[in-house]
Amino acid sequence: MRYGALLELRAIPEWREHFLSYKKLKRLLDPLKRREPDDVEQGGGLDARLLDEHSATTARVEADFLQLLDEDVVRVNAHTARVARQLEERVALLLQQHASSVVKPSPYSGAYNRSVSRLEDDEAIEEVYSECAKLKAFVQLNREGIRKIVKKLDKHVGGPIRQTGMISRLQEEAFVRDGKRVEELSNSLESVVSADQLMRMQQAALYAVTPSSTPTQPFKLWAIGVAAFAASCVAFLPELSLGRDHVHEQRCLSVIVGVIIMWLTQALAYFVTALLVPVLVVLCRVIPLRAKDEADSMYREAHGLTPLDLAEGSMSAQDSAKLLLSSMFDHLILLVLAGLTAAAVVSRCQLEFRLALFLHRNLSHRPLLFCLVIMQLGLVVSLCISNVTAPILLLSALQPTLRELPPGCAYARFLTLGLAFACNLGGMLTPIASPQNAVALGALSAFGKDVTFGSWLAAAFPVAQLGLVAVFGLLVLLLQPFDVSSLPSLYLEEKRKLTTTHIVMLLTVFTTLLLWAGLSFPSLTNTFGDPAIVGLFFIAVPFGSGFLTKEDFNGLAWHLLALIAGGNALGVAASRSGLLSLTAKAMTTAFVDSSSPWLLTGEVALGVLLITTFFSHTVAAIVIMPLAASMGASGGVSAQVVFCCALTCSAAMALPMSSFPNVNSLLAEDDYGRTYVRATDFVLVGFPAQLLVTFIVMTLGYFMSVLLL
Repeated sequence: MRYGALLELRAIPEWREHFLSYKKLKRLLDPLKRREPDDVEQGGGLDARLLDEHSATTARVEADFLQLLDEDVVRVNAHTARVARQLEERVALLLQQHASSVVKPSPYSGAYNRSVSRLEDDEAIEEVYSECAKLKAFVQLNREGIRKIVKKLDKHVGGPIRQTGMISRLQEEAFVRDGKRVEELSNSLESVVSADQLMRMQQAALYAVTPSSTPTQPFKLWAIGVAAFAASCVAFLPELSLGRDHVHEQRCLSVIVGVIIMWLTQALAYFVTALLVPVLVVLCRVIPLRAKDEADSMYREAHGLTPLDLAEGSMSAQDSAKLLLSSMFDHLILLVLAGLTAAAVVSRCQLEFRLALFLHRNLSHRPLLFCLVIMQLGLVVSLCISNVTAPILLLSALQPTLRELPPGCAYARFLTLGLAFACNLGGMLTPIASPQNAVALGALSAFGKDVTFGSWLAAAFPVAQLGLVAVFGLLVLLLQPFDVSSLPSLYLEEKRKLTTTHIVMLLTVFTTLLLWAGLSFPSLTNTFGDPAIVGLFFIAVPFGSGFLTKEDFNGLAWHLLALIAGGNALGVAASRSGLLSLTAKAMTTAFVDSSSPWLLTGEVALGVLLITTFFSHTVAAIVIMPLAASMGASGGVSAQVVFCCALTCSAAMALPMSSFPNVNSLLAEDDYGRTYVRATDFVLVGFPAQLLVTFIVMTLGYFMSVLLL
């Protein structure tokens, strides 16, 4: 097994940020792979110039490499010294207590006290022994990593052999000496235990230094217990009851509460919780037998479910499972799969590397401006190809930068959240930028109000642009991303020459994007029917031609698709149980008598914001937009109400599952498989951000809708 994979497999999860930056050091050596010295040492003016360039590149790479290696060694030394000092104190105390428990038993109840005290001592000794084993493994992995990465430097740079000198230097490094001290501490603990206990200690230590046998996200029983308790309270406490006529709505609410708690606490991996959604919905009998919204009858008939009658009760487990499973992997999943394939093609052609290099070349010393440019790209690209595909492509361009940033830095959260929020805002811009806009146009057409593509764009663009600037300022204020003064240098793989095959594949991607952008035209809609059909045809091209392989297909982000599928199931449960309709009607019925059209629009939009925060934008829009159009028509402002509600749907960004761009950023990972943002980051930053954008929608957006729609 290669050392990089071994390090990722055996790195102790809670100490990941203290390990050697092996992958980053390895990437630093990538420019030296472009041209070996033998390729240029052939005499002549041109070859001499190439040799000079190679020498300059080698000197620069070697200097950067050794600087980063020194920083890593300092970090490893500091962590080892801190842990070793704590272990020394604990071992000294344990040895002292152990001696006291043997020599000085209690004079009153000696036998009992000796047994209890000895049991506590044994447990404490096993715990400390395991910690010593972890630190020894930490020292060994880093020592071996330094030796191997310096050997790679020797291979690419040539000249004097550095590996021998590094081995000698390692003998004098503080972390190696601390490792020897910890070895002595382990031996001292072994000397005071029995043979049986020593065997148990060694087994426990072996488990402690094999983190691959434990999940990366710890299985938090307390969080699962809290989720179950909260869900039970919502389901059964009388004071929280929605009434006897709303049993299924209440059951659905309890499932949603439990799932949200699981996501926020990360008790299980995000995609695991998502895959449990249909299980919970079926077991809790969330879906009623009778339809509770107008779309249910047609949906059941289309999926071959049992015909409806007037009987009360819950849908059978068989029908409920069939309904949920058929909803999980829908056209959105296929569209995302096509987006992931497009990102893989772009990556194979190194297009995202070229974009990253271009941005770095001009903005590396202005990190805040770099993020603003990325957010602006997210807005514009979402306008063209929808805010489902845009974040996938742009995140691939951001990855070279993100993985070079220090672990846990605020600027990495700033970048990933900025991209997600910008793509959310980009979903406002055109009828094809997000599904909720298409739903809104359909709701308006039912009341005889048609809005053109151009007028929608003209009304929405100032809102989205001002919202982007406001959200950018809010991110700077809340995250304080000043821990990066300049972007780290990018050392990418050899720039491959774009062959005819590469160009054909990029043209295929570009053609697919154009078709997605043009599907609002009737001729294309009549031909393809749905963007997912275009996506499936596109997927067949790179994989069918052999440009992408089976390994590439298996390496796509299937956990992302699983998370979206779970969100789809949750949305269907909320819709079919009647909870979504009940919530929408309760929050909007009281607004019909508002005297002011602006006040009516604002009240309905706030209700939409609350609902779409907890449910999929698209699912919420399907339920809410007809109600919003009806209430707007009663007040003579149907276009204004629906337009502002559609923009407010895109503004909902306070939870990871509020939108696909949020999910995409949530699952972005560094070299060690750690996410750059947590679910709680979306709550802390996304909640004020969505309120700020909604205010802009209700002021500038309302004015633009009155002026242009």
